[in-house]
Amino acid sequence: MASEAQGNDCTAIGSAAAAGVYGLEVAADNIQMSDTNKTRFYVLCTREPSKEPAGRMAFLASGKADDLGKLLEDVRGAGATVVATHDRPRKTELGEYTYLVECANLGFDAYDALVKGNQAFVFRYLGTFDVR
Repeated sequence: MASEAQGNDCTAIGSAAAAGVYGLEVAADNIQMSDTNKTRFYVLCTREPSKEPAGRMAFLASGKADDLGKLLEDVRGAGATVVATHDRPRKTELGEYTYLVECANLGFDAYDALVKGNQAFVFRYLGTFDVR
């Protein structure tokens, strides 16, 4: 897509070899070489997600972008720390997203109460895990 774009309004992150294949100019080298660069990997499976206490918990919340601030306030109000949020458009209507929310210090009972008290989102519990 970047190689077919007109002008400088599109870019891609990839290897120098990929730039050569697609006839692209390398704009910056070694962008991964930064102390602040972090990559997250989530391992998903079909088993029932763990509800055991662990360092982190993740869940999906689907709803309107306007309601995200209130959801994050509610998570913090439950005593949890929001570690990361990632959004993906739902492709249903403008402003609707599915958010992956990763928290620390949120037990399953507090998550369950959060879900029952929030009608603005549709939730899916992903489970608990420890960070390595």
